[in-house]
Amino acid sequence: MINIINEKIEGLVAAPFSTLDDEGNLNLGVIDKYSKFLMKNGVRGVFVNGTSGEGYSFTVEERNATAERWVEVSPKNFKVLIQIGHTSLKVARKMAAHAQEIGAFGIGSMAPIFFKPSSVEELSDYIEKEASAAPNIPYYYYHIPRISGANFPMIELLSHVKEKIENFKGIKFSLPDLSDYQKCIEFEDGRFDILYCQDQTILSAMALGARGSIGSTYNYAAPLTLKIMEGFFKNNIEESSSLAYKSIKMVEVLENTGSYFAGAKELMRIAGIDLGTVRAPLSTIPNDKLALILPELDKIGIINYLSKK
Repeated sequence: MINIINEKIEGLVAAPFSTLDDEGNLNLGVIDKYSKFLMKNGVRGVFVNGTSGEGYSFTVEERNATAERWVEVSPKNFKVLIQIGHTSLKVARKMAAHAQEIGAFGIGSMAPIFFKPSSVEELSDYIEKEASAAPNIPYYYYHIPRISGANFPMIELLSHVKEKIENFKGIKFSLPDLSDYQKCIEFEDGRFDILYCQDQTILSAMALGARGSIGSTYNYAAPLTLKIMEGFFKNNIEESSSLAYKSIKMVEVLENTGSYFAGAKELMRIAGIDLGTVRAPLSTIPNDKLALILPELDKIGIINYLSKK
C-alpha cells in the first residue's frame, strides 16, 4: 500500500488533448512524442481522458488503450492520472481497476453526468464505490460542475470522505470559487491535495496556497504559467500579473475561433505535435479562422511563451 496522503503534486500537470488522426480515429503512435514534448516544456504529468481529452466521446476500449499508452511511454517520475468517470458505475469501476493494473499514478473522476447525485452524501457514496476499485493508488475528485451538474461545496465533500475513503487524495478543483478553494486547502492542516485547475487565474490561487495545477493550456503554453509561478515565488507580482492577463487573452483568442479544442490542437500542430481533428459534437475551424490564431496571439505578445519543440 502506497502512502496516499503525504505525497502531493506540485507544478503543472497537462490535461492532454485527444490523439486522433484527420479522420477522427485513435492515433496512439503520437503519444510517445507528445509525452517527451510536455516533459521538455516543464510539465510533470498528465490527466488522461478528461475534458480536454474528449474522454466521454471515446469508447471504453479506446480510453483504456489511450491510458495504457501514456503509462507505457512515461517515466516513473512523470505522473499519469487517468480519468475514469462514466455514466455507468460498473464501467467506471472497471476502468479504475484497469488504471491500477497498468501502473498509473492515480485516477480521477467527475460526478456522473446523466443521473446526478442530489446531495454531498450521495456524491461521497458514489465516489467511495469508484475509489474502492483501485484501492492502492490515489483518487482525485474532479470538481467541474459546469459539466457534471454536481455543484456542492467541496469543503463539505472533504468532511464526508475524510474517514471513509482511504485512498481519497484530493480534488481537481475546476471552479473559480476561491473561497471554497481556500477552505479546502486549509482543511485539517492541509491534509488533502487540492489542485487548482482554472489555468488563467492560477496566480490568484497561488496567493491562497496553490502549488499544483492540472490544465489544458499547459499542453501548449506551460512556459507561460511557469513564468507566472516563478514571478510569484520571487515576489515579482507585477510581472506575474501582466503575464496572467496575457494568459486570459490567449484563451480568449482560442475560444473566439468557435472551437477552443480545435484551436488548441492547431497550436500543438504548429509546435510539431499533430493531434488530428476533434470528434463531434466538437467542430473543426475554417482555414481562414485558423490563419488568424498566431497573428492574434502575436498582438498580445505571447508567442515567445508558447511551448517549443
